[in-house]
Amino acid sequence: MARTQQYGATALARELGADHSNVARMMREGKSPDEIRAKYAARAELKRRGIGVRGKPLTAAPGACFTSDASQAQPANQPDSSSESIQKIADSLAEIRLRKETALTIATEIANEQKRGELVPVAWVRSWCSEAIKTFSGFVTRLPTELRDRLAAESDPFAVESMLANELHHALEILSRLQWPTKTE
Repeated sequence: MARTQQYGATALARELGADHSNVARMMREGKSPDEIRAKYAARAELKRRGIGVRGKPLTAAPGACFTSDASQAQPANQPDSSSESIQKIADSLAEIRLRKETALTIATEIANEQKRGELVPVAWVRSWCSEAIKTFSGFVTRLPTELRDRLAAESDPFAVESMLANELHHALEILSRLQWPTKTE
């Protein structure tokens, strides 16, 4: 039953018995009057079945009575099978919202850590490690040819140890001076 008459937020809020600001907000979001009516009708149905808008059960008023149908042996505020399915949907929507909020929080934390330099892309780490390994292995593989004559001429084991230690310290110093890759690399 689509109505073709144009409604303002005030007239629609009055018709639905709803708050003007909520109706105006929904209209600004692009909802049609029929969509807003449907939403308020769904809310009224949930309320009639004893379920709050956010999926929480409504508390029964003191002295709540049973339904008029005697075959339904449950109080009026007890959910039936269809309201149980509505409750499940409301619970799953709440879980979805929680997962979304968690994901957005994690994404924000990651972005902030990247800005502070506490978190770097994997490609940068791989690039730096690759360069470090190449530099260190190149230096270490040259050691035998550079040291063979000096080691052959030396008979003192402590002098040999000192020569090897100096060369290895020099290699580690070169490795420590490697610069971290920049964003342009």
